[in-house]
Amino acid sequence: MSFESEELNDFGSESSSICEPEPYHSNNIEQPTSSGPYIRAVHHPHSGLPDDFIYHDDNIPTPSTGEPLLHFAQLNVDAELSTEFTKRMLKGVTGSWVDPGHGKVTFSSLDDYKAGLEAARNWVPEFKKSNVSEMYDGKEYTFDFYHRDPWQWILSLVTDATLAKHLIWYPVKKYLHDGDIVTQLYDDIDSGKSWWDIQNALLHNPDLPHCFLPLHIWLDKGKVSTTVKLNPALLWAGFLPGDIRNGSGNGGAVLFLMMPVVEDPYDPKSRTETQKTAFSFFKRSIYHKVLRIALQPLQHPSLYGEAVTCSDYVQWVLTTGITIQSGDGEEAAWTCATWGASALHPCLRCLVHKDELTKLTKVFSLRTTQSMLDIINQARMAKSKKKGEEILRDNGLHIVHNAFWTISNSDPYSAVSYDTLHSDDLGKWGKHLFWWNMSQIPSWPGLKNVQNVITLDFSDGNTFWDILKTTVPCIVQLFPPKSSFVHCVHALATFRMFAGLHMITSRQLERMQVALDEYETYCEVVSAEYGKDFHFPKQHAPSHLYHDITHKGSTINYTTWTGEGFQQESRAAYFQTNYKNVEKQMCITIVTTDANKEALAYIAMDVETYDNELKELKALYDDNHEENNTNKELTVPIDNNHWRLGSPQYCLMTSKLSTVFSDNSILHTLTEDISNIVRQYLAPSEIILTGYKVNIDSFSRLSLTTLQIIPYKCVHIHYTSLEDWKVKKDIAHCNPSFHGHPQYDCILINTNPVSYGYLLFVFSCILRSGQTVDMALVQWLKEAKWKPKTYWKNCQVCEEKGRSIIFLKYVVQACHMIPTFGGPDRMYYLNDMVDADMFLRCGN
Repeated sequence: MSFESEELNDFGSESSSICEPEPYHSNNIEQPTSSGPYIRAVHHPHSGLPDDFIYHDDNIPTPSTGEPLLHFAQLNVDAELSTEFTKRMLKGVTGSWVDPGHGKVTFSSLDDYKAGLEAARNWVPEFKKSNVSEMYDGKEYTFDFYHRDPWQWILSLVTDATLAKHLIWYPVKKYLHDGDIVTQLYDDIDSGKSWWDIQNALLHNPDLPHCFLPLHIWLDKGKVSTTVKLNPALLWAGFLPGDIRNGSGNGGAVLFLMMPVVEDPYDPKSRTETQKTAFSFFKRSIYHKVLRIALQPLQHPSLYGEAVTCSDYVQWVLTTGITIQSGDGEEAAWTCATWGASALHPCLRCLVHKDELTKLTKVFSLRTTQSMLDIINQARMAKSKKKGEEILRDNGLHIVHNAFWTISNSDPYSAVSYDTLHSDDLGKWGKHLFWWNMSQIPSWPGLKNVQNVITLDFSDGNTFWDILKTTVPCIVQLFPPKSSFVHCVHALATFRMFAGLHMITSRQLERMQVALDEYETYCEVVSAEYGKDFHFPKQHAPSHLYHDITHKGSTINYTTWTGEGFQQESRAAYFQTNYKNVEKQMCITIVTTDANKEALAYIAMDVETYDNELKELKALYDDNHEENNTNKELTVPIDNNHWRLGSPQYCLMTSKLSTVFSDNSILHTLTEDISNIVRQYLAPSEIILTGYKVNIDSFSRLSLTTLQIIPYKCVHIHYTSLEDWKVKKDIAHCNPSFHGHPQYDCILINTNPVSYGYLLFVFSCILRSGQTVDMALVQWLKEAKWKPKTYWKNCQVCEEKGRSIIFLKYVVQACHMIPTFGGPDRMYYLNDMVDADMFLRCGN
């Protein structure tokens, strides 16, 4: 097979019918400077800003030099080291560990270290201790909790000079232009409709600009041991870019509240339904009393705004509100003060009856602050207590004064957001449709390889999601032909892929709705064939996802995964206690540690800003004196290749290839193709570079046995992801023993049509001129005629067919192939679910 004869193309283009985006009114008529796909960002009219055109983003941040004192403090705080270990560290860094003439840690004792952290905490809002009380079963219970002022935290962000250029004052509408196709794009919170609509309602005064600052609250009670639970509440600044607010540095999430853990003083199993309802009301009353105190500082600015001179030296009138809530069903039921899954209308977002939870595409009346207040008023005005309780029960509501009702633009029911972790990975899949056959799946970066799925006792959401990505090829031959269960699992996986996209277009949203409709249909068939009951709240949750994405941006903005790292900090704090009265000790430890991390992050940003200013001054000085500098350094050429070879082996002559390959057929292909490539492509280049006039045929025969090659065991491939237009990297292995097992990865090759192949041998040829050419021997995979028992949507089966050498410049990226378990040998399914880029690249 002659690779060079195939037509090359710009792989990844997509053609289909035009999808009409939401109309936009641009602030300018500037045209893009690129003929390829681009994104037009239309800023809100209040901003007065012209449109932005986005073509590509490959900015790579560089680390700051910092100061030794700051690095020492950050190391200890991040590692959450014990007091004894900190003492030993101080002894080392102030003694023999520090070389003369270098930076020195000036902490000389543990007291100095603690005093330094206490001084650093003055940079961030302090925690306060408060308490609330409530009567339950004839007894008054009091709960202590720690909290800090969320408004002061917001002010610290908007007045922070290091964040000035990153603050998002206004929402935008984004449109993807790809030829004649224009689709609206949703990614960060500022691209959603909610922020745009709220900004529309604000006063427009160019001399005194008004803006809305959206907040994201996260609550997720978690176990830190078999007996100890913690209930933290975090806030994210929706007016900062996702890369910053979801990071661990300055501008990231803030712990603003440690909610008390309210446990039933009696055995829940012995309680009657009436008693369980009474305790549910008691718990929600406590939580909303706590939230009213913690969120009270937001009430005035959310209603009336507050004039603030910010880090850009502009006076803004700032308003705020909580537009996003993240949490599992239990926590969300607390914030909405609803009954949860036991109610006749269990959904927190709408009034769907429990018997219609399987109707994923049907529209039901939404819960709103006003409609829930109306129901509570009806219950209070009912002729009897029993009638009032029936009204509340029918609507799944408690008579609790919801803390979010007092904050403008903070409707708790609309703020509850779709969570792929609990709704899909741990919910519909992990608890209801979970299946098997994973141990022989080829490895893939970031994809967990589960050896025995059937005996899996416990796993997190990531593991269940990785299993879902590979389940259909593993089970398809185990079920009868045209299996409804196989189609059901594939429809769920397709929906989950769309739901998890970090950047999603209106066309992709339509395809997501198609996948959801297919999932609903196959669930009905599975229910009839296997008796599976799909009447549970998480089955209904996807019906609200379309609204969430169009109003709040992609799900990465509100998945509970963003706060899971804090639970790890909580577990670390547990092991720093003496295991007596641990809840109190852990609260103090976590609160202190969080304040230390925030303070050090602020200081680190200031140090970085200072360092950058010094670099700019030095660069300015160097530019002014450049004409006097006669000893200029040579410029090192930059390698613009999108690939890089890794793990080099010993250099060898082509005549010694038999020492590498015992398979004569592979050896024959390799030597023959090297000869052809030298004759057709490399020999002319060699002659030009060396300046010799040599007969090409004699040159090829002469150079074949003396050609030097360097084998490699992997290749690093950089490519632009179709998901978010960012540069990503794959590592494709070609290794006979990778962690004790052979691994020959599959690659995607830019032919027309696109081709796939396994790497058999990766090497670099060294020509007599010194020029090197990177190549690979590939086992080609071509479309097979064989079909599995159930041919699912977009199923692609490939079979091994021929080998040849290719130039690595034609490799697009790595791809994932799964053997046809129960089918013919040497055949594979293309796994288009392995990641979002491959999902989009394969025609989904």
